[in-house]
Amino acid sequence: MTYITYFCVYFTILLVSSIFGMVNFKKLTVPFKILTLFLTYTFISEIVARVFALRFRNSSPVYHMFVIANYYFYTAIFYQLLRGSIIRKVVIWTIIPFSCFWMINILFFQHINSFPSYSLMVACTLFIVYSLALFMQMLETPTEIAIFKQNIFWFNISALFYSVVLVAFFSISSYMVKHNISNIPIDTVVDVITAINYALLGFTIIADKRQSVKTA
Repeated sequence: MTYITYFCVYFTILLVSSIFGMVNFKKLTVPFKILTLFLTYTFISEIVARVFALRFRNSSPVYHMFVIANYYFYTAIFYQLLRGSIIRKVVIWTIIPFSCFWMINILFFQHINSFPSYSLMVACTLFIVYSLALFMQMLETPTEIAIFKQNIFWFNISALFYSVVLVAFFSISSYMVKHNISNIPIDTVVDVITAINYALLGFTIIADKRQSVKTA
């Protein structure tokens, strides 16, 4: 798959998912309305990132903003999906320390023109914790709907798997850079997984719409 082909597929997935979510926005439950807004923001952000890459040869400033927005969106989604009062408070209050870490990272470690891998790794680590908590909740409060037909299940699978992949990727990538080892093969794999992840998120929006119609 060429670079141009990949991005055509990637942008198509984001665009179609965003449009479907916006068209059916009123029929979606709150967490998946937030997810629709996130996918729309991601699509716009990726367009701007490509412009920065062509105009300034550096798209890192866009991704610094994306990381903090990504954390806010996902935190809001998990806050809506989780039911325990304690875990909900923990999730929402992490916004403050994470925002502080994000700013400190920009000021002292990975400046605005460097890719924010530290902030992204911290965000993904927290998403893993939230995702595991949500799976525990699903096990403790089973529903009549088969698990593979639950929109929450697929969203959670996506969040958990992709977060684990990114944490592993940046850990391995850091080692490879220090030892002058090419990480192009790993980059390619992560790019493909990223496209699959957004396709799965788009599928969860479709599943939520169908599930909402059935229960209406």
